[in-house]
Amino acid sequence: DKLLTNPSYKILSDAFIRTYLQDLLRNIRLQVLQNLIRPYRCISLEFLAKEINVERDEVISLLVQLILDEKIAARIDGTEGFLHVD
Repeated sequence: DKLLTNPSYKILSDAFIRTYLQDLLRNIRLQVLQNLIRPYRCISLEFLAKEINVERDEVISLLVQLILDEKIAARIDGTEGFLHVD
């Protein structure tokens, strides 16, 4: 995120990049989440949000996508705020 907002790089001024930026960021976050989750059986949603620098709701959305795409076998415990990996 810092790279994108740094004015000296002028990345966001490119119309082509701006068009695909949200999809690119989402795909990167999905891959990072998969790697973060791998060594754990149970992990805090707040920890995951902090690690990838997004809100908790966005982490849940990303995790739902990973679960539905069968990239991870896990359950989200929204009440307690944990991801339980099977």
